[in-house]
Amino acid sequence: MELALKTLSKPISLILSRTQKKENQLIEDLNDIKAKIENCRNRFDLALDDDLIDYCIFEMEALQSKYRYLLRQAREQKLSCAVIDQMKNERMGQQLG
Repeated sequence: MELALKTLSKPISLILSRTQKKENQLIEDLNDIKAKIENCRNRFDLALDDDLIDYCIFEMEALQSKYRYLLRQAREQKLSCAVIDQMKNERMGQQLG
């Protein structure tokens, strides 16, 4: 009986660890995109050449699209609402600033 219970508990712990790894990866990806957006914004602020300004604008739009995608993924995975809300609030603050 004990052996059966131990056997049943192993797959659950593996599933939980995989889920935790996915959540951690998603949070890491979100933080990475946030840093890239900030970097792009800084380059945009310093750009003088019209072509570089255009490049920064297109890059910013692409990064924001990926950020929205990752937020959607986080919501679908039922990632902690606190984490998602914090990231959404930070994004809204960046758009206003």
